Amino acid sequence: MNGVYAGVTSAVIGGTCIGIARHAAGRCGCRIDAGRRSQILLGSAVALGILGCALSRATVGEVTTLSVAGVCTATDLECGYIFDYVVAFGCLVTLSCFLLQGGAVNAAIGAASGASVPALLNIVSRGRGLALGDVKLAALLGMAESASGALFMVAVAFITGGAVATILVITRRKGLSDALPFAPFLSMGAWFVLLAMGR
Repeated sequence: MNGVYAGVTSAVIGGTCIGIARHAAGRCGCRIDAGRRSQILLGSAVALGILGCALSRATVGEVTTLSVAGVCTATDLECGYIFDYVVAFGCLVTLSCFLLQGGAVNAAIGAASGASVPALLNIVSRGRGLALGDVKLAALLGMAESASGALFMVAVAFITGGAVATILVITRRKGLSDALPFAPFLSMGAWFVLLAMGR
């Protein structure tokens, strides 16, 4: 997929996800307002998707997952939620792409690999260590990767997330019991795998 088509696809998917996220936020009592911070975060999510996909030979599935991840990162930072409707939309589009390309089995294996470690942490910590929304996003991002790529993505997410959390605790900006949005680190892991695998 060349850069122009990837960029257009990313903008369409990202824009649709922003609309879904705003609707979902209203339904659960959380508000993504039209303030400057929201506009910067949500606009950046789409812009980063366009830029990154234009610089790489990404597939439609990868473009979709990265665009959805960008919006999920913005909403996680803005109001602390990864909306199921947004992830479900991403799964529907991504799975449809892989069904048309004949790669549904690989997508399922990647999704299971991506979700495995986050799901285990969610179960062990009873949802306090990692939220279920993070598990679902990890499954979506893993869908566009191989099994090894999905595990690598999760490893990068945990390493970078742990490093940032340590710095925040040391500088006393966060306490040990404070929540830290994990969607940005999952997105970072997905980007890293995409670029590291030489696409």
